[in-house]
Amino acid sequence: MQGRTRLIAAATTVATLGLSAPAMADTAYGLLASGTKLTTFDTATPNQQATAIDISGLATGEKVVGIDVRPANGVLYGLGVSGTQGRLLRINPATGAATLVGVLKDGSAAGADIAISGTSFDLDFNPAADRLRIVSDADQNLRVNPSNGVTAQAVPGTPGDGTLAFAGGDANAGDNPDVGHAAYTNSFAGTTATTLYNLDAGNDVLVTQTPPNAGTLNTVGALGVDITNVGGFDIVPGTNRAIALLNTLGATPARRFYTVDLTTGAATATSGALGQADPLVDFALAPKDTVTFLGLATDANGGQQLFQFRSDDPGTVSGTVPVTGLPAGERLVGIDTRPRTGQVYGVSSTGKIFLIEPNSGVATAAPNNQIPVALDGTRFGVDFNPAADRLRIVSDNRQNLRINVDNAAAGTAMNGSPDAAFTAPTQKITEVAYTNNTSDTATTQIQYIDSTTNELLTAADANNPGVPTPLGTAAAGNVAGALQVDVTDRGGYDIVGPFNRRVGAFATAAEPNVYRLYTIGAEGGLSSEAKAIPTGTIAQPAGTVVDGLTAFTGSTVRFGAASTAVAENGGTATVTIVRENGADSAATVSYTTADGTGKAGTDYTATSGSVTFQPGETVKTVSVPVIDDAVAEGTKTFAVALTASTGGARISTPALTAVSILDDEIPASVGTGPGQTVTVTVPVLVPATAPFVFVRAATDEIRLSTLRSKGILVRLYCTQACEVSGNLTASSALAKRSGKNIATLKATKVSAGATRLVRLKLTSKARTALGRKSLRSATFKLPLKVKDPSGKTTNVTALTVRAFK
Repeated sequence: MQGRTRLIAAATTVATLGLSAPAMADTAYGLLASGTKLTTFDTATPNQQATAIDISGLATGEKVVGIDVRPANGVLYGLGVSGTQGRLLRINPATGAATLVGVLKDGSAAGADIAISGTSFDLDFNPAADRLRIVSDADQNLRVNPSNGVTAQAVPGTPGDGTLAFAGGDANAGDNPDVGHAAYTNSFAGTTATTLYNLDAGNDVLVTQTPPNAGTLNTVGALGVDITNVGGFDIVPGTNRAIALLNTLGATPARRFYTVDLTTGAATATSGALGQADPLVDFALAPKDTVTFLGLATDANGGQQLFQFRSDDPGTVSGTVPVTGLPAGERLVGIDTRPRTGQVYGVSSTGKIFLIEPNSGVATAAPNNQIPVALDGTRFGVDFNPAADRLRIVSDNRQNLRINVDNAAAGTAMNGSPDAAFTAPTQKITEVAYTNNTSDTATTQIQYIDSTTNELLTAADANNPGVPTPLGTAAAGNVAGALQVDVTDRGGYDIVGPFNRRVGAFATAAEPNVYRLYTIGAEGGLSSEAKAIPTGTIAQPAGTVVDGLTAFTGSTVRFGAASTAVAENGGTATVTIVRENGADSAATVSYTTADGTGKAGTDYTATSGSVTFQPGETVKTVSVPVIDDAVAEGTKTFAVALTASTGGARISTPALTAVSILDDEIPASVGTGPGQTVTVTVPVLVPATAPFVFVRAATDEIRLSTLRSKGILVRLYCTQACEVSGNLTASSALAKRSGKNIATLKATKVSAGATRLVRLKLTSKARTALGRKSLRSATFKLPLKVKDPSGKTTNVTALTVRAFK
């Protein structure tokens, strides 16, 4: 019942298509300055943000001032502030619903409120201690228990954390720090080592906070940019790449994303300038191990279904389909994803092995699928050993089987032949899962759930387990391995990589008809308690029983990019479909086009169909014909969406790609006498990666940077031989300032009926800041010197802007 880790997305249908879906390969949750809205974005393209959603559940006058994801459970937390009161909140990033964890209080018996002070705040989880660090520009430094909001201040026997201050002897010793953002390295649960970094906007430096509880700041190095404040700071788990949103001064004031070198402090810009009415004030990297779970359930009438849900939103169930294809009278007793192929397997009540199509629920008999021994028990756990590629089946009646699913009839190791049964008659093993669940792992550990003693257990030898022993340390009042939850024998258990997150879907004795998703202990080696922490309720109809759970993270298909562009005269738009993880079997994915501003039959040819990935294939392309016309209509868009998949492959993100058709007829209105004007409209998408050019595709704006810009290229077309030159006027979008900044169109000759690329260049003799101004239309004042060899003025009939390479 385990699988590998991947980002997830439900399959997109034509009815839900939108044309603004951002790429989500490196998703971040963004908190807007209003303090009441969340957005999501890709840190590589931060201007392409999803539509903001309202944060609900806030108290009157309360605003969220900082957010972070807790590594121990992958849940987004926020700090809500009203006046001086701070409240720790859990926030659902899909819906914006905020749930109170606790008011920030000291650790005294009376539990007095902690007064929050400052104007800029940040929170970041210590992944080793599983405690939340809160810092502010008023030098506040708090350490918070994320289970209840109680801080370390005045906890009996624990010194309160000190205020932020530079260490004596530091280069900035004596300066009042301006720290409003902090981030820990190794931000994944189970880590034993981590370092806390901060950004000081007053001194423009990167610092470490060591020791963090004392609040002692140690300068690492200068950022190399003059910043006014920080709009967010986080460190990518695994790579420890630091990402910051900085508001800078200097020749070109702007808000940009930067990477920060943790060894030197140097900041390097990675994005163009951000321009928002409600700007980001904090962001948190979404957990890369967000998972889609596939659940097996039996309804009140005895029918079985498969259902899917995200680990960060178990209350939203999708893809529910009935299980079909089983022989009459049989039912599935467990499911799991096979790491080697990414396919889902199921075990039936009569001991048969089936391949399960997760998107349709169809069960197909595996080769030689009858296990040559009767299943013994009423509740079964099913899981693949990722190192040996064998399926383990355990039961509440001590049965212990090891099966080769490619030939179950001949490849089964039964009780005592050679695998031995469990020997403790009081133990009731109902769930099983293996660690290190990847297709190439060489080592793994088996883990069990005992639903009688409510313990997490393991065995040194899965083939001869004897009496499994508890995992984890003993907490006060509990034995080692205690889940600290009285679970029933129904539900499911899985271990999700790459950091071995233990996840269970359990009902409890107190609520036998309610299934909740739990994380069990910390990730990694389980050196901490095995406590089961609820993360959300799994939405199921009344009377439904959960019979199994697997992290459905095998083979996935997605578009190679969330957007692409094609020239109107380019003939076809080509989009790429990528298959990842478990390409050892064939898989088919269907696709279709859908209108946006571009219409089928007018701007492109409606296209639908499917592509099949043969074993070993990972990339396919789809071509959509584009219709060229003689109408000046600007950029048009349509979408291509993945709509269904078979062969065990799951549709992942992005499941939709937006295609922009770049118009090749762009007119310019031209005056004919001195003092009149020429206005050239430029609704052309320029790649955001082009040097010195930044583009907001959503509004078709182009922006030309100042100072060191080499300019942008302009394509001219003249009906007769002509020469074009001129300057932008002060009334244009790129205005001259004090006569120092000049935008020029270099005199260029163009043959009759030909096109010519010329450079529109902005220079600044005084090197003063012009800023990034919107050039939606450029106005030139005549004489523009649009003339033929005889001196006759000739109209410019088309002008487009291209990225300068």
